[in-house]
Amino acid sequence: MDKVLKLVSNRGGFLTEYDVVTLLHEHFQVVRLLPVLVRCGGARFTCALQDLSHMKGAIESVGDYIRDISIPHSSQEWRRVGYHRSSISMNR
Repeated sequence: MDKVLKLVSNRGGFLTEYDVVTLLHEHFQVVRLLPVLVRCGGARFTCALQDLSHMKGAIESVGDYIRDISIPHSSQEWRRVGYHRSSISMNR
């Protein structure tokens, strides 16, 4: 789990579909209720990681799509499992 969390941290907290599948498959009891922020074409919401597949189906059934999935910045639950967001430097 540390490897996935480090990759997510390096991407600024954004999760790929592979990250979600890996976390749920390998660490279900630990991560299933952790909140994720989901942004779609016309809205954004939070849901538990375990509910993401169901929510994706509901969104796609009305012709919308998920733009991205991320870890809420102030999530204490993610910190408890070892996630720490890396600072992102913006060089101009």
